[in-house]
Amino acid sequence: FDENGVWTVPETVYILSEEKVDEIVENKENLEAVILPKSLKEIGDNAFCDFSNLQIVDMSQCDSLEKIEHHAFYDCSNLQKVILPKSLKEIGEYAFCYCSNLQIVDMSQCDSLEKIGEGAFYECSSAEFAFPKEFESLKNIDFKAFYNCKKITSFPFSKALNKMTFDAFKGCSNLQILDFSKCTELWDIN
Repeated sequence: FDENGVWTVPETVYILSEEKVDEIVENKENLEAVILPKSLKEIGDNAFCDFSNLQIVDMSQCDSLEKIEHHAFYDCSNLQKVILPKSLKEIGEYAFCYCSNLQIVDMSQCDSLEKIGEGAFYECSSAEFAFPKEFESLKNIDFKAFYNCKKITSFPFSKALNKMTFDAFKGCSNLQILDFSKCTELWDIN
């Protein structure tokens, strides 16, 4: 990566694993921004876990990214903005957990999203979320997925939703109404 702390991941990378990141980034503290390529299909487990100075993750070119794995951005305490791509199908467990300075999570293009994993946005209490009008494919919202995300005021449930844990929105003190009237496939809230 360059002297400004920006890593432009090459187009030849399809899966960004923890090992691949460790191979290229010698000192986590120097990385401030990552620009992900169009070719990327998956961000692996722990890929950027504990990158405390990482501020920006640009996924705007990622039209093939389908999965952000478990703990991918766990405890990136200075991460400020994330724009998730249209192609995304799954956000893994604790993927953005403890990103305490996260200000913007733009999910407005995520109409292919099927699953939001356990604790995916756990304790992202400063984040403003931009959701699509409706998550057309969202089937599963796991335990404490949005735990303590205080700025969420509403959520566009989809007719495809079939499973959600009762604690998925625990601590979302500004969320006033959960409207499941469109959820014709919902069979489990546990």
